[in-house]
Amino acid sequence: MLSRAIAGLIGTLSHMRHPGGIIGLILLLALATPSAADDVHDRWGTGQASSDVIFTAAQDDGDEELPARSPMVVSSLRQAAPRIAFDSTRSGNVEIYIMNIDGSGVTNLTNHAAEDSDPAWSPDGTRIAFESFRDGNYAIYVMNADGSSLRRLTSDAESSHRAPAWSPDGTRIAFHSYRAGGHDIAGTHDIYVMNADGSRVINLTNSPWADDDSPNWSADGTRIAFESNRLGNADIYIMNADGSGVTILTRDQATDSHPVFSPP
Repeated sequence: MLSRAIAGLIGTLSHMRHPGGIIGLILLLALATPSAADDVHDRWGTGQASSDVIFTAAQDDGDEELPARSPMVVSSLRQAAPRIAFDSTRSGNVEIYIMNIDGSGVTNLTNHAAEDSDPAWSPDGTRIAFESFRDGNYAIYVMNADGSSLRRLTSDAESSHRAPAWSPDGTRIAFHSYRAGGHDIAGTHDIYVMNADGSRVINLTNSPWADDDSPNWSADGTRIAFESNRLGNADIYIMNADGSGVTILTRDQATDSHPVFSPP
């Protein structure tokens, strides 16, 4: 390693008698030994050393090879500071806003005359799904966390699509919907799931005489909890992520709604 090489040079210096040779060897050592800051600059282009960068170095004697991708942690590249998304009527109609967790930096992301509500963060924090009435019916939309790249995901203009919920891996979105022309009677909902780009929409519940609403994913993505009035009042149900194994969890005369799984 570098320390071993330095120790060897010091030993050499101790046996040299001529001052010029000593000075020359010192200059050679200075030129041949990069600083820690230079090493970080060469690897990451920062130009300065940082305690937030962790990497492994190869030994100078060739005993080890530098890994193809040295393990590192750069705090500035970890996820952005936590934020809160919410809907509000402060502009005169319902809009999607975000703010810092201390209440500062409130920003309107949607700025539209129609109702935009019920925001849901993607697991990686880069996108927000929400429901909107901007095209004449409730539909699911997605946008970047700064409000850019808005895109409509559900396209049935005669149906209602609401309450988006991301799967833990960010590849799917569950929601509840009444779809015109289907088997549902007017005003009843089913739980659907689709890919995060709006493709491959699947009805999971197929319950024509009841409302199945407010889906929520388990942390491992294998189950979905939801509310339903199949027995006459709202109860909490659970099913597998493919719609199988529907099981009622609450059975009383109260209104039980909006289930949410605990973190893992």
